[in-house]
Amino acid sequence: MSGDRGSARRWYETEVLEVAPTGRPAFTERHARVDLLDDLLRAIGDPGAAPRCPLEDTRPFVGVVEWRSGRAVRPVPAEARRRHDDELGPRWSIAGVEEDIERAVAESRLFSELRPRPSWL
Repeated sequence: MSGDRGSARRWYETEVLEVAPTGRPAFTERHARVDLLDDLLRAIGDPGAAPRCPLEDTRPFVGVVEWRSGRAVRPVPAEARRRHDDELGPRWSIAGVEEDIERAVAESRLFSELRPRPSWL
């Protein structure tokens, strides 16, 4: 994401955050990964413990998920899917999705607004 005071980029699976403040040197932070489901179960089991992400703070996200769950799901076309086999077992990715994410952020657009449109949409 970017704004008047600089930009930030986060890699979800590795918990790496790259920050580039306007007019100052960029820096990188690495954070420990937290399993939010484990954290929620811990908080439920211990009434004195608060979850890292309070449920009331997730209301907008949950609302989008609920709205989306009532809509038709379109499968990703077979030609856009990529299988990867590694030490964690088989997993799937979408060809070009990282570039599409970067482009959507840079242009402040939804995937559906990108031109040319991603082939997997």
